[in-house]
Amino acid sequence: MVDLNYLRSLGLDLVTHTTDNFFELLSWEQINLYPADVILVDARNAQLQPEQLAIEVPTWDALPAVRAGQVGAWYAAAPYSRKRLVPIMQELIELIRRCRADVV
Repeated sequence: MVDLNYLRSLGLDLVTHTTDNFFELLSWEQINLYPADVILVDARNAQLQPEQLAIEVPTWDALPAVRAGQVGAWYAAAPYSRKRLVPIMQELIELIRRCRADVV
């Protein structure tokens, strides 16, 4: 959550869920409840990746961000050094820079 607060402080507009819980659990079929110009997919090996989501989740290809090619990796397990964090942040910055804000 600290990383999201930092990104928000830099001006990134983040989707906010409406529950009182820290996280809201949604299936990929429900994700369109929160329209987004960019979707970040958990990059950990145990999680479905965009190629797999396209096959296994019927609604994946209908999401506006997916249709626009605005999907990137989310590294949920933050590294413990600046040296390892820099490439992750650079990847996120490049994704955001190339994305259009008018997808939804």
